[in-house]
Amino acid sequence: MKLKAYAYGPNAILYRSDEEPNRALSIGLEILAERLRKFPQVLEARISYCELLLVLSSNANHEQIQALVGDLLLESSAANEVQVPTRLHKIWVSYTGPDLEDVAEQTGLRFQEIKKLHTGQKYTVHALGFQPGFAFLGTLPAPIQVPRRSVPRIRVPANCIAIAAAQTAIYPHESPGGWHIIGFTKREVFDVDSDSLSIFQVGDTVQFSDVDEL
Repeated sequence: MKLKAYAYGPNAILYRSDEEPNRALSIGLEILAERLRKFPQVLEARISYCELLLVLSSNANHEQIQALVGDLLLESSAANEVQVPTRLHKIWVSYTGPDLEDVAEQTGLRFQEIKKLHTGQKYTVHALGFQPGFAFLGTLPAPIQVPRRSVPRIRVPANCIAIAAAQTAIYPHESPGGWHIIGFTKREVFDVDSDSLSIFQVGDTVQFSDVDEL
């Protein structure tokens, strides 16, 4: 894993990979972030698809931190593949979302084809954020990749299954949102007892299944 460092204000460093989003990269970034959180000068270590953001204390030595990151990357490379415990989550979905018709119009696909594509593969948990328990899942099959809604909703109910661009997700809480709602689940994904506040961890895989197939 190779990362480039960028200054991100006076007390932060952004590390970015040139790789396309993938499961190994997400797991590697999360392992690196977890190790860095143990150092007093690192106040926060947060990842996205291909990035790691370090928020540092005001007295942190940026050169020392960058050297530390380099050493940790060398250690992980020397260890080859690091085995981390990940899980497969099966989520049952009722594909009755209000945006199915819009997605069908944009893609030229029938409802049944959209459901088949959405359930036909496993998704990687690439990052957690936006709201507590929200997991960004990828990568959505190309035929059903559609841009975000031109007008976001003020209210998206909890437990909605939604898609936008190459991503899909489950809304853990009611909130505003601009993704296309294609279904609903009864599975609660917010977990107050988890450090991540989610039933998911970075690197987990998710499989959606149509409740009509029961």
